[in-house]
Amino acid sequence: MNTKTILLLFVLFSFNFAFANSEPQPFLKAMVKGNIVLNNGEQLEGRIVVQHLEDMAQKIVFYGDLNIKYTYGPDQIKLFSLNYATRNEEGEVQKTWKHFESKGVHPASTSKVFMEKKASGTLSLYTFYTNEIPKNSSVNYRLFIEGNTLPFMEIIEKEFNKTAKQIFREYEELTYAIGEIEGYSYVDMDRLVQNYNAWLIRQ
Repeated sequence: MNTKTILLLFVLFSFNFAFANSEPQPFLKAMVKGNIVLNNGEQLEGRIVVQHLEDMAQKIVFYGDLNIKYTYGPDQIKLFSLNYATRNEEGEVQKTWKHFESKGVHPASTSKVFMEKKASGTLSLYTFYTNEIPKNSSVNYRLFIEGNTLPFMEIIEKEFNKTAKQIFREYEELTYAIGEIEGYSYVDMDRLVQNYNAWLIRQ
């Protein structure tokens, strides 16, 4: 390996490292506005403690009107929403509302996790954040989808092209862009679902 090649690799690595670190990071332990829905349907408003998304898949810390601390798992509440806070390199705080629902990873599973609802409509998309990169995956999350006529199912990354083209087959122009160069890939599934739902409304 010559000097020029080594220098080029170093520059590329440095750029990627800098880009990765420029991504906003969770404002950990910040208490932000949020609400929960108990299994009996009762809705409570209060504050929720910001955690890493993969940790919030397992439990959340909630403070109600009396500032009493409660810890809830996916078996205890149906869903929750919070104004999730992140900070960039300059320390600027940004907030975005995120919505999570209690879901079973497998249809027959009695064990549940909190999944972020990334898109809703005729088709709904959910993201399950995990501390480990799933087998044959390049990201630390798993995607699940369901619809009016589509049962709750996982979208496997290595089978993405085939599965996505089958799901969106009615919208031919959309399927043409799946898996093509600069087209839709696994990480774009939320945009795919949103575009498909919007297209259905226009029909």
